[in-house]
Amino acid sequence: MDNISDEQIIGQLKSLDERLCDETFAYLHRTMFPRMARFVEGNSGSLNDAKDLFQDALVVLFKMAKQDKLPPGIVVEAYLFSICRNLWYKVLKKRKRTILESEFGKMETSVEPPLTFMLSEERRSVIEQLFSKMGSDCKRLLVHYYFDQLPLKEIANLMNYASEQVAKNKKSFCMGKLKALAAQMPRLRDLFNQ
Repeated sequence: MDNISDEQIIGQLKSLDERLCDETFAYLHRTMFPRMARFVEGNSGSLNDAKDLFQDALVVLFKMAKQDKLPPGIVVEAYLFSICRNLWYKVLKKRKRTILESEFGKMETSVEPPLTFMLSEERRSVIEQLFSKMGSDCKRLLVHYYFDQLPLKEIANLMNYASEQVAKNKKSFCMGKLKALAAQMPRLRDLFNQ
């Protein structure tokens, strides 16, 4: 299993074929665990913490896929990383430690994870609607930049852009597209000003 699409991953997780699910979990672990481990180890955790956390996140992803609760057109890598990061924030909060400076920026555990601003189902639905109207490249880039808080240089590498400047230009283009889409949704302003 070399490089499979997000749709294939979700389909395989929904599959009744246990072998196919196992292969998908192995693929996710091979391709996504190293990044998660770097994040956890860079933020007061150990490799064992990262292993436990990643397993928990895979269970959440698996259940969401089986119950058809995943948003349409999700970027599995970004979604899984967000689950991991949110679970890790909870662990750190319990340990009452602050998150150290890492490749993802300086934050404290008292700062809510980036996704918590989407508290209500209505807000989440609006965000999903906006993202579903964007191309997959724009959606993936914006998720990496705003939700994963990755630097543009890393995004350029992940998305096979020629340079950091190309990633920066693409981010500006995608933000323009997102703003134009948001302007077509007057309810959006009302929801986020509540």
